[in-house]
Parts: sequence; structure tokens; C-alpha cells
Amino acid sequence: RPLLSHFYVGPFLFLYSLWAAISFQSEQSIEVKLIALAGCVIIHILCGLFCVWSVEWKTLSMCYSLSDASRAYLAKVVPTRNNGSTQLCAINRRKKESGEEELWLDF
Repeated sequence: RPLLSHFYVGPFLFLYSLWAAISFQSEQSIEVKLIALAGCVIIHILCGLFCVWSVEWKTLSMCYSLSDASRAYLAKVVPTRNNGSTQLCAINRRKKESGEEELWLDF
């Protein structure tokens, strides 16, 4: 997905611009405005940390599913039970001598 459509970027750009528009027009005290901004920042930080902590959240917020592996750049690898944890791996490409493209990944 493009960077602006990632869940931890696009919605927060909208949220911060909405906060700025409301806070400059509002008659509220500066403390109320800063508390609202701090709440937005904390939620934004948590979304970024969830991308580090959880592969499921990262794939939900950054990726979309493709049926054709030749167009993909990442693959979510889910191993069998007790053989490791789920990872998001880069798909590598190599041209064979016959001219066809070979896809492979390191897990």
C-alpha cells in the first residue's frame, strides 16, 4: 500500500489536522487543547508499537492480499505449530537462464 494509506499514517494526518483546525478556532484553555493533542499522540505511538509487536496488526495496517505472488513484495509466513513465529518476509526475485522469474524468500 502507499504510505498514506497505512493505518498509522493517513488517519493520523487527518486527526492532527482536525485537531489543529478545532484548536485554533476554539475558545478552550491551552491545557484542554494540549491534553487532546497528547491523547492523539499516545494513540499514534501505540499504533506504531503494535506494528512492531504484532505481525497480524502490521499486515492489517500496511498490506493487502494478492492472489498473484509475482506482483507481491512481502509474504506473511505462518509456520506450523512449535516451529517459530509468524513473520513478514521480503519476496526475492531471480531470473533463470530460461528467462522465467524465480521467487524465493528467507524465513
